[in-house]
Amino acid sequence: MALSRKHQKELDQLRADAELLLRHQQEVIGQAASVAREASRQAAQLAREEGVPRAKETYEHYVGPQASKAARKAGEIIAGQVVPTVGAVLGTAWSVADIAKDTRVQAALRRARLSSAKAASVAVASKKGGGRKALGWLLALGVIGGIGYAVWQTFRADDELWVADAGEASDD
Repeated sequence: MALSRKHQKELDQLRADAELLLRHQQEVIGQAASVAREASRQAAQLAREEGVPRAKETYEHYVGPQASKAARKAGEIIAGQVVPTVGAVLGTAWSVADIAKDTRVQAALRRARLSSAKAASVAVASKKGGGRKALGWLLALGVIGGIGYAVWQTFRADDELWVADAGEASDD
């Protein structure tokens, strides 16, 4: 396709204008990258000089005291409620185990077994030691139930036991 001289000249001028525009855009992009690098450097310096000290001050004045207060409160709850409750539960379990080993209790159980054996003589005979095994299971269930009840009583939410602080009471 042959172009006239006039069209060829206009096309060459348009191509030259496009190349000039491209060079200018590349220069602008280079300058923008330089400005962005400098802004990044300035922002990092500002963060080191201003941001870090403010963040540290905010932590020391607001977050730190609240965190240590929460940790102290948790320690008080563990020391004041959880440890005594666990101790009481373990003590109760050991007491029940000791009571079960007491000779008087064992004698009473033997008497109860003998009287129940006489009453159940009509019933089908069971395996030897079956009553002792059932009694052991019943005793274990009682101990587990007692432990569960003690834990439940300790950790249940009882709003009626809430005592307002002096500051909270004056707000009413």
